[in-house]
Amino acid sequence: MSVQNPEDFSLSGRIDGLEKQVSELQKTEARLKSLNKILSESEEKFRRLFDMSGEAMMVLSEDGIFLDCNSAALDLYGCKEKNEFVTKTPADFSPENQPDGEPSQIKAQKVIASTIRKGSGFFEWTHKRKNGELFSTNVLLTQIHLKGDSVIYGIVRDISAPKKIEEQIVREKIFSETLLNSLPGILYMFGPGGKIVRWNENFERVTQYSADEISRLRPADFISTSDREQALLRFKMIFMTKERAIMETRVLTKHGHEIPYLFIGTYLEIDGSAYVMVTGTDLTELKKTETMVQESQERFHGAFISSSIGMAIVSLDGRWIEVNHSLCEIVGYSEQELFKKAVREITRPDDIDLDADAMQQLLSGLIPNYHIEKRYIHRKGHEVWVSISISLVRGEKETPDHFVYQVQDIGERKRYEEMLRQAKEYAELLFQSSPSAIFTVDRSRRITSWNKRAEEITGYRADEIMGKECLVFAGSPCDKQCRLFSGAREKSMVCIECRILTKQGEKRFISKNTDFLRNETGKIIGGIESFNDVTVLKRMEEDLRASEQRYRTLVKNIPLKIFYKDINSVYLLCNEQFAQDLKVQPAEIKGKTDDDFFSKEMADKHRADDLKVMSAGEKLETDESYFLNGQEFFIHTLKTPVKDTDERTIGVLGIFWDITDRKKAERELEEKVRQLETFQKVSIGRELKMVDMKKRLKELEKNSGLKGKE
Repeated sequence: MSVQNPEDFSLSGRIDGLEKQVSELQKTEARLKSLNKILSESEEKFRRLFDMSGEAMMVLSEDGIFLDCNSAALDLYGCKEKNEFVTKTPADFSPENQPDGEPSQIKAQKVIASTIRKGSGFFEWTHKRKNGELFSTNVLLTQIHLKGDSVIYGIVRDISAPKKIEEQIVREKIFSETLLNSLPGILYMFGPGGKIVRWNENFERVTQYSADEISRLRPADFISTSDREQALLRFKMIFMTKERAIMETRVLTKHGHEIPYLFIGTYLEIDGSAYVMVTGTDLTELKKTETMVQESQERFHGAFISSSIGMAIVSLDGRWIEVNHSLCEIVGYSEQELFKKAVREITRPDDIDLDADAMQQLLSGLIPNYHIEKRYIHRKGHEVWVSISISLVRGEKETPDHFVYQVQDIGERKRYEEMLRQAKEYAELLFQSSPSAIFTVDRSRRITSWNKRAEEITGYRADEIMGKECLVFAGSPCDKQCRLFSGAREKSMVCIECRILTKQGEKRFISKNTDFLRNETGKIIGGIESFNDVTVLKRMEEDLRASEQRYRTLVKNIPLKIFYKDINSVYLLCNEQFAQDLKVQPAEIKGKTDDDFFSKEMADKHRADDLKVMSAGEKLETDESYFLNGQEFFIHTLKTPVKDTDERTIGVLGIFWDITDRKKAERELEEKVRQLETFQKVSIGRELKMVDMKKRLKELEKNSGLKGKE
């Protein structure tokens, strides 16, 4: 057995160790080459995503200088070349001051410093395009580290459209409120549960309740207790039959006063909810969101993952390849759950093929990208409205490789749009169903809206009068000077009477209310007018005045004595002839009774006659006598019951005249007749006696023989 030198063992061991180290180094070098290849491919993929994205992305240094941007960012700021954007600062694309008054340059430094301190920041910012146009944005800044350097990437989103929708909603609300409050009568609305949801200012003024009190009351609480049960039945029938109901009732005010009113109850359906309207005689489409990504895998991956909008890479067969957290939040699925599903599996069936044609054009190279709105099915089963921007990424040979999806949750915008639609529908429904004619004008007095009642009264259809000056149908005095836009005024005009000229040339009287239309800042942008045709009422008033004048003339000059009493036999009025007999003035008769002018016996008799007439409902004629200054007088009285429109007796009308001469003549005639009868009786007695005497003489002659001598 040979013995080896120890030094040989040491040398051999070192050689083995070196060989192992060389082997490990070779393996390490191979892994590094593989990793570098993967990194290069990943960076190239995200570089293409950065360049081809339809969303705006940009990179800034920590001192606030733009280092890079994509084409969408150039479009957003109105730049044609990158050299117009790179090396600039946010202040170069901003107005001098932000809306809060702080200088843009100072505020930009503060938000960048805050982003570096906190790691990210989200805020609103007013930007300025290269042409000077200002626009509102949402800005997301995130601090990332790239190759040992700390940089900031930003996402800028144009939110001008949502702002405009909010302003439009405010204008619609102002119009709706102005429309309600311009109505000449009261108006309130309630649902089947009886909760009052809307009312106009006239309703508060008439009922004398505050808005807070009205919100706690029921629909019939404003109606007289005697009519309340009937009104509740009418309201119930309106909900059941959906037909309009008209009722005459009395409004009961807070302080117990009752006011007669004509109520019109109309059934309305607004967005599936039922309401009764009682009148007695008023989101924003998001633009392209553009994202900035880094040149490296960390830069682009960070932008992809932390983006506030949903982003995904989708295979050509519609499978999810990569998704970010925002997309998972939108649809409610985790990344792993989405990887097991196709895009069509979480899409509402009706919406799957909405973009089939656009997808074919994208694959054919006819369009670079397209946008579409669809409904995804959330993991919990409800629908989610999304706006999708789809771009196609091509490989080295320009063959389609995969799609890039940028998904935004537009549920809030859809809700705003629905609110706007409801507000417009509600305002239009009130406008067209109003019992009064309503129209609006702009500052130039040109008609901008015209409801159905206005068509009926004037004869002008909306399509033939819209855009024309309101003077086209104006009559006196509005044809000479506009009463709304002449001079400085701040209050509305109520119940102004004037005349209009219909399309057929007929002059009609109207009673109108006018007010200004203002925008959300209070600036006058036009006017609104509601009016009712009072021509018939005017003519009736004129006929009534003429009739009253004829009546007064007749009563004043007729030689009869006339009086009118209420149901308690209290005098209300009389004519001058009656007043003269009582030695009072006609105006002094009101409130007096027969006790004030006649004896108790005579007064009691008059009241008994009055009661008899009113109880029987029939007229009564009597002849009466009375003594004045020792001389007897006679009168003939005719009493007639007075009834209202419901045939209820409300008083008695008396007419009487002096028949003393007639009575005296009758008495003289009776005396003559009596004397004649007495004379006749005496004359007949004498004749009978003569006959008897002749008869006796003849008998005597016969007996005494005197006849022969004669």
